Amino acid sequence: MIYVDPRAGSGPLIPYLQQMRLPVRSKRMKFGDFAWTGNGPHGEVSVGIEYKKLDELIGRVSDKTLVTHQLPGMLKRYKYSYLLIEATIRPNKHSGLEKFKPFKSTNGKDLGMFLPTRAAITYPMLQGYLFSLEHAYVKSHPERRIRVRFSSGLPDTVGFISALYWWWQKPWPSHKSTFTLPAQEDNHPTNIGFMLGTPTVFRRMVSCLPSIGWARSVAVAKAFRRATLDKSLRALSRADIKAWSEITTTDRKGNKRRIGVKTAKRIHKALRGDE
Repeated sequence: MIYVDPRAGSGPLIPYLQQMRLPVRSKRMKFGDFAWTGNGPHGEVSVGIEYKKLDELIGRVSDKTLVTHQLPGMLKRYKYSYLLIEATIRPNKHSGLEKFKPFKSTNGKDLGMFLPTRAAITYPMLQGYLFSLEHAYVKSHPERRIRVRFSSGLPDTVGFISALYWWWQKPWPSHKSTFTLPAQEDNHPTNIGFMLGTPTVFRRMVSCLPSIGWARSVAVAKAFRRATLDKSLRALSRADIKAWSEITTTDRKGNKRRIGVKTAKRIHKALRGDE
């Protein structure tokens, strides 16, 4: 179960998470915007996410409430804490901070441009601040540290929360399979071909479903590919067990195999929050 603080900021994301068939429950929380329990190396652990957009983050840097109140509470409340920043940033030629602002053209195409922020903070200053949060904020109990992540926008934020939630639902020993050498045709992050491109948000989410992973996510993403992420997510959530079982994937030896009913039932169950 993902607990979501219903107040401004995280509250508007609730319908998007529900649309993905994630188990969501609204709950006022003193610390963190999203929280759940997962499987750690030694049993059940608590996981929390503090969610900030760039302007709010810069404001919290200035008034110091992030490091004096919010993050200390996160570290005390959760075993694993994340700071998720929704923004795409870059430095300009004077090392100033620029933020990507999306907009639509007159014919409806998604466009955008980088614009300087009004805050009196440079790109190196902000990144240095975040580096310090990750590496020097907590000296004792290093596992209880702040893990800083960026998302590029609403779809990526929802995708990140979904992927992280499903990752923590897997038994801890199963994560070791991530480090095995992939087959040549497997779009695994260690492959050069994969590194030259960027995986879609949809495929990153699909790869976190039970028994899917990076190899099978290719076929699954193709099976539910639609014109937009929203339509793809709806198709994914509405698919029945038969539709899942008939998806054909390629194993590491190049053999084509269907996902099968047993795996399809697990996926179908997980998408409804029962696993």
